[in-house]
Amino acid sequence: METVAAIRAARWGDRARLPIAALTANAVAGTREMFLASGFDDFLAKPIELAKLAALLERHVPRERRAAAAAPAPAPEGAPFESLAEALARVEGLNSVTGL
Repeated sequence: METVAAIRAARWGDRARLPIAALTANAVAGTREMFLASGFDDFLAKPIELAKLAALLERHVPRERRAAAAAPAPAPEGAPFESLAEALARVEGLNSVTGL
């Protein structure tokens, strides 16, 4: 909450207000209201459900920014792998599907 207060107090010039969401295991009654009153724009209790996270991101990330982030970036010249998924597949003992 102190970090959010500092971010909100900072001078951002002509930038749009930076959206900040609380992702927390603290889900007792009144927690959402406490975070929102402290300067957060949204709240999501753990365990995080992907559908709720996606909805949160849709509310706060402009459509054009989401589209740009969804487009796969080309691999750099001479890169040893083509994608993050491929790189993770090479890590011995890591099951990225289970991890995700």
